[in-house]
Amino acid sequence: MSVTGIDAVTAAGEQVHADETENPDLFWASRGAGPGFFAVVTRFHVKLYPRRRVTMNSGYFWPASAAYDVYRFVHETGRRTPTEINLLCSRDPMTDDEPLIALNATAFTDTEEEAREQLSGYESCPARAQALTTRLNEVTDTGTLSRFGTDPHYDETKRYLADNMWTHAAFDDLWPNFEEMLKTWPPAPSHLVMFNWGGYEGQPARSSMAYSVEDELYYALYAAWTEPADDSKYTRWVTDHMRTWEPYASGIQLADENLINRPYRFMTDENLRRLDDLRGVWDPDGMFVSWLGRRP
Repeated sequence: MSVTGIDAVTAAGEQVHADETENPDLFWASRGAGPGFFAVVTRFHVKLYPRRRVTMNSGYFWPASAAYDVYRFVHETGRRTPTEINLLCSRDPMTDDEPLIALNATAFTDTEEEAREQLSGYESCPARAQALTTRLNEVTDTGTLSRFGTDPHYDETKRYLADNMWTHAAFDDLWPNFEEMLKTWPPAPSHLVMFNWGGYEGQPARSSMAYSVEDELYYALYAAWTEPADDSKYTRWVTDHMRTWEPYASGIQLADENLINRPYRFMTDENLRRLDDLRGVWDPDGMFVSWLGRRP
């Protein structure tokens, strides 16, 4: 699905439409400004694409002792594979025992044979023999995938802090900090996820839009806790670990950002200047609050 236009209410209270030809600057800003957008979107106009005929998923669980081998393998695989990867480290929400590593890999293809071929690469993981459980080559659908393995990690009764980064660094550069995380992992459902959302070689480039910091791999760290008295403790745990990774990060994504505690680059300098100039045009009086914690 692609957004091809928006209807919005501006700071002046005007109802406008924006797309590639009508108010194109506002449309450019709407695609990626996140909470820094300076209008209220009331409708999205989208373009749909044909769904691939086959959605196939494989899943693996490993003990924390396999973390290095699993993450290093998937970190490298994620740069090359057309499959979608969701690699998660967390304690079991039911037992809160030591962290476990869960990998979900999904192939979107036109034939089951092609999907199995894409997923077969994960069988060569160096830690394959250490897997606690496996679930191989299950034909599924996107609705099931959106629920599987994620719901227990987002508990509305908990207090959360999240942070993230884009990177193309070698995993061996990231490992020392990850190893330290494992020694002090917060209670469930705190977790670390890695996705290959940046795509792979041969993927079409994005069209021009405000959103502009993207890289090969995406890591996001979430702490979850219950007592307000622990706010400072877990805020530091997330923020300090992500700050340690900064030398290996190309930026962050405006999604689960932590700009209040760790301001960091989320847009190219050129795009940020253009966005600020447009803000001055569309919202000269500062009616809309921009990104919390952004450096002046």
